Amino acid sequence: MGNRLRDKQINLNIKIIMLFSVILMLFIIFIAIAYFIMKSDIEEETATGLRDATANTLRLTRHAVDVSIQNYLRAIAEKNLEIVQHFDQMIQNGEISREQGMKQLREVLLSQKIGDTGYIFVWDISKSPDSITLAVHPQMEGHDVSSFDFVQRACQMRQGYMEYEWKNPDDEHERSKSMYLSYYEPWNWVIAVSTYRDEFHKLINMQDIRSFVLSQHFGKTGYSFILDYDGRMVVHPYIQGVVLDRLDYTGFPITRHILENREGFVEYLWKHENETKPRWKFAYFSEYPEMNWIVVSTGYQYEFFRQLHILGYLLMIPIGASLVIFIAFYIWSSRTIIHPIRELEAAFEKGSNGDLSVRVPIIKNNEIYLLAGYFNSFMKSLQESHEAIQEESRKLKIAEASSKAASEYLDNIVNSLDSCLITVHADGNITQWNQAVIDFTGISREHAIGKNYAECLPFLGEISKEFEQVLNSNRHRSIVIQAFCGDKERYLHINFNPLLFNGSRGIVLRIDDITEDRIKDRQLLQAQKMEVIGNLAGGLAHDFNNILGGVTGTITLIEYEMSKNMIDKKNLTRYVNIINQSTNRAKEVVEQLLTISQKREINFKEHDLRELIDNVLQICYTTFDKSIEIKTEFPDAKTICKAEATQIEQALLNLFINASHAMTIMRDPTEKHGGVLSISIKEVNADSIFLETHPEAQPIKYWCISIGDTGVGMDTNTVSKIFEPFFSKKKQIKGTGLGLSMVYTIIRQHGGFIDIYSEIGVGTVFNIFIPVATDQVDGKKEEVVQKGPLKKGTGTILVIDDNDIIRATARDILRACGYTVILAEDGEIGVEVYKQRQHEIDAIISDMVMPNMSGKEAYFAIKKINPDARIAIASGYRMDRRVQEVMESGAELFIQKPYTLKEMSDAAYELTAGPE
Repeated sequence: MGNRLRDKQINLNIKIIMLFSVILMLFIIFIAIAYFIMKSDIEEETATGLRDATANTLRLTRHAVDVSIQNYLRAIAEKNLEIVQHFDQMIQNGEISREQGMKQLREVLLSQKIGDTGYIFVWDISKSPDSITLAVHPQMEGHDVSSFDFVQRACQMRQGYMEYEWKNPDDEHERSKSMYLSYYEPWNWVIAVSTYRDEFHKLINMQDIRSFVLSQHFGKTGYSFILDYDGRMVVHPYIQGVVLDRLDYTGFPITRHILENREGFVEYLWKHENETKPRWKFAYFSEYPEMNWIVVSTGYQYEFFRQLHILGYLLMIPIGASLVIFIAFYIWSSRTIIHPIRELEAAFEKGSNGDLSVRVPIIKNNEIYLLAGYFNSFMKSLQESHEAIQEESRKLKIAEASSKAASEYLDNIVNSLDSCLITVHADGNITQWNQAVIDFTGISREHAIGKNYAECLPFLGEISKEFEQVLNSNRHRSIVIQAFCGDKERYLHINFNPLLFNGSRGIVLRIDDITEDRIKDRQLLQAQKMEVIGNLAGGLAHDFNNILGGVTGTITLIEYEMSKNMIDKKNLTRYVNIINQSTNRAKEVVEQLLTISQKREINFKEHDLRELIDNVLQICYTTFDKSIEIKTEFPDAKTICKAEATQIEQALLNLFINASHAMTIMRDPTEKHGGVLSISIKEVNADSIFLETHPEAQPIKYWCISIGDTGVGMDTNTVSKIFEPFFSKKKQIKGTGLGLSMVYTIIRQHGGFIDIYSEIGVGTVFNIFIPVATDQVDGKKEEVVQKGPLKKGTGTILVIDDNDIIRATARDILRACGYTVILAEDGEIGVEVYKQRQHEIDAIISDMVMPNMSGKEAYFAIKKINPDARIAIASGYRMDRRVQEVMESGAELFIQKPYTLKEMSDAAYELTAGPE
């Protein structure tokens, strides 16, 4: 009976001890889990706080650097303003001539360097905003830079600080610059002191930056410091010099880690010289690329975990009290269960010695052995699982943060580019689509990714050949294309760059819209052409007045004789011939004007240089000052070359006009105007001696066109610059400065080159070398004009023209040839008439340029009504791009205005008779 009571007491004690132990263990586990969760939150908050502190320090440091640079540049600008004032005073006092003063002032200004490549330059704004000249500049002195936006802004501001993008002629790309301006009003000079922003680190006052950075604190021991890309400590409260190979107390290369990653969070073990033992620190770092700096904010771990430590200490009180109670109860209860515990201890000892087969016997009504097995197994599994989950979670967070940061950084770079950037897989599917492409096309990234590039950008389908060439050759390729983007025609510069990533091949496409640059180039060229036309306007007006005089005089004679019934057939024939000759002469003058002013693509054909020169000389004879004598010397044989006639004539006309100016308006007013313009042609064989003295020549035959004048001449320095764009020596007239630059370009396009000989007061000779046509034939085929009876026909023709006289003339001619004629005053009326009467209309003759609806629009509207409609296009212009587009779309004929009875009858017959 006593034994049973003792066994029950033992079992009860065991159950109480085990229950209390489980409760205590669960409580400790709960506390541990709460502790680690709080630790994780504090670590995350610490990283965020350090990141924000670093960002704030970096932002304020940038501001401090900008202020330091502004003060630095301002001091230099104000000092140079004093220098200019000093030289002005010296010139005014007569201590030095203006020429000497300006020369010495220029040397003083250009001798100063701001950093490695920064410099001082001066704008003359006396003629702004139309003209802003670089009065002093190391490379572009004398150039008009009013076309640059930042120049206009700077010259309006005149005084103060600004930033802009700039590319010198010998630079590969634009770079960010800072500039401070001072204004000297007596000379209308804006003095600019400029430097590139990537050279700031060589100019700033580091003492200001050091004081500012070291004033940034957080916590009791947290501070910021600056490290440069070479591992040199720029600013630090304790450390100086190069720390590239500095290790923490675990051997971790902390400096190299920061330099390699440039931005991120790091934990390291560190001890300063005044500390007794190393302690763990947290740091967040971020780069300042313009200064080659990395800004770091750091603090000790114990400061960030202070609250966590306090919580740990507070939690130890209930845990300690529970342990005391548990131990007291255990001592009291162990007296009755000492034997089973010793047996359990013996089993643990055997197990710890490697006896894995040991087992604790299970005694009936005694749970200590079973409880021990369950508890140990449970704790082991729980601890292993918890540690594994904690480690995997930490690694996953680090990996996700790094991946997200890298992805966002790359996306920001790609989307910040002004160029359209597209990556395409070898199969043609799009894999990357930046913000610039979205802005350009209106197609979202989600819609474009995975689709074929030609589907999203149809104009790229036309250059698939380049795509294949880059893939096959694995070499970069760059082209410029003309394409319709939406409803607008654009010029696009496309770069193809091969791409290899993770074993997959593809292409990176960079697309830049250069339409505005092309338009500006065309406008400049057209402006130069119109300058030439302006110089010829007087002569052309004289020609037209003579032509109109012949026509109007003859018509009045016909009217007079008809009123008196005196006119006979012989006189009428003579009068008609006079009118016909006058109108033919008018057509020739218009042809000459169109030849000069037209814009079209280069079309090389065989031409006789003598004929091209004669065409230009016909204009010169009429327009040049009568004090100029023109002499020519041409070979008897034909001088055939392959050329674009319009461009050669334009180049020759520029040279002839320049020669006339050199003998007239460019002379001193006291000199007598006039001289001799000599033009000759001779054949030159480029032998070995010729090639040695003419490095641009090829071993072929050339036609040498010599254009000489007895004008003012040029010195060697001027001759070396005359082909530069915007360079001009004509102060008496305002020109574009593009004439000789255009001449040089045209002759180079024709495979030729130019030699110049000039002497002040004697004159100038331009020798133009153009290759002889290698496949030329003797003589030139003459056009055969077929004469014969008018071709008459039948049918109804709709004539659309906004000019009353032209409509009436076309009606009378067509009626005379046997046709029924319907008239329409413009394109809209013509389309409406055709809608209503299309079944009786056999053909249409439409003018090209009309109000309300152009001939091009009317053509496509009629073709939409009836695709088989037969339409001819008439125009007073030559066959330009608009006419060419309509002809390529299916128009039957092009009729050049003004047309004759024979030309109109032939065109009407071909329209109504149809193709053979």
